[in-house]
Amino acid sequence: MTTTAAPPAEATQNRRTTDANRLADLNRQVTGLDTAIIDLVQQREQAAGLLAAARTMAGLPGYDHAAVTGTRQRYQNSLGQDGIEIAAVLTRPGSRR
Repeated sequence: MTTTAAPPAEATQNRRTTDANRLADLNRQVTGLDTAIIDLVQQREQAAGLLAAARTMAGLPGYDHAAVTGTRQRYQNSLGQDGIEIAAVLTRPGSRR
């Protein structure tokens, strides 16, 4: 029966430090992406509000069902079922602050 010796304590600690650093880097990356997504959603809300106001000023309904359907379809094509749910939230009438 062969046994393998446990790695030296220093090597184990180095691996743990490396793993912890990698996890911290990945966490920062995800947090940065979340921040960017929040900013983009806020920009989208503002632009959609301006678009709805412009449509109303032009004598059109503020809500364009065909455009919303197209948006939802693009999200579904790119992200599957989750895309439908995300697009539903983003395109919900009156969702803008």
